Amino acid sequence: MRRNDANNPWYVPLRLVTAERKRTLVATSKRHDILSGMSAAEKILHDALALPRDQRSKVAAELIASLDEASDEGVDAAWAEEIRRRVARIRSGESEGVPAEDVHARIRAALRR
Repeated sequence: MRRNDANNPWYVPLRLVTAERKRTLVATSKRHDILSGMSAAEKILHDALALPRDQRSKVAAELIASLDEASDEGVDAAWAEEIRRRVARIRSGESEGVPAEDVHARIRAALRR
């Protein structure tokens, strides 16, 4: 069945299409031409860049989080062990805690240099 066949249930004579719909059809056609030569990743990027800033931010955060999940497989266990080791050193008196204000002051001083 051809696209303009009157027997096609999706066929709408162009004279019945609103001006807004005509602009949408033209834009969609142009978009298809542009996107047809792109990879899937390029198409997704193209669409994501067209989103409002807050939605782009959410998409970016989710993509970054998905990368972190894959690379962090042993990191949580390693940090848990490091925390246990540090707590044990403080409890045994081998190490002392440093007040947060002192740490922040040192960081600010280092950043001024």
